[in-house]
Amino acid sequence: MNQIEFNVEKERKLEERERKQELRRKKIAEVVERRRKEKEEEEREKEMELEKNETKIKTEVKDNNEDKNMIDQDSEMNKDQIKQKNEPIRRKVDIATLLGMKSSSAVKRKREEKEVKLNDINQDQKIEKKNQTQEKEDQIKGNNEKGQEEDQRRLVPDDMDGNYNEVIENQRETQTSNISQQQENLQQQYHNPQLPFIVATAIASHPIFPDLIIVGARIGEDGKKSGLFLLEIK
Repeated sequence: MNQIEFNVEKERKLEERERKQELRRKKIAEVVERRRKEKEEEEREKEMELEKNETKIKTEVKDNNEDKNMIDQDSEMNKDQIKQKNEPIRRKVDIATLLGMKSSSAVKRKREEKEVKLNDINQDQKIEKKNQTQEKEDQIKGNNEKGQEEDQRRLVPDDMDGNYNEVIENQRETQTSNISQQQENLQQQYHNPQLPFIVATAIASHPIFPDLIIVGARIGEDGKKSGLFLLEIK
């Protein structure tokens, strides 16, 4: 196949392709137009349905309003009739009310006087109960103080002649002496020239374990604290 035939064939194929594309575009346009018309038809039907429903609702509302107006008119007529029938009764009630107001005032006054008397009685009872409670509390307090004095006497030997302060001071000195002795024992046990043992100048409670007190700390060669020694209070 020479060049001329090749070009002719190529041009034919291009024309065929364009023709097919044109047919495809037409089909697409037809489909789009058909769908557009269908959508317009659907919208038109919806609008007609809405208008129909709106007309129906308006008609129902109108009918309901007319019925309501008729009912209101009947109700007004009934009210007037009932009012006319009740007028004699109302007059009798007014007279009875006036008489009742006078009697109710007397009843109210008596009720208030009775409430005042009851309040006075209740107040007197509260004061009496408070005084009785205070007497019981004073009696219990006196018994407790007496019991504490007796307990202190039991803890002190007979030969101390009731000198409680001296006994308590001796107990405190004994406890302090025991703690000092335990500190010295710890110094002797853990003392090392290379790792000097530093004794705390003040005894402090442990922040986490309140039953323990800090008595000293071992200091390493680097000058940093390497551990705490704790002493339990028995």
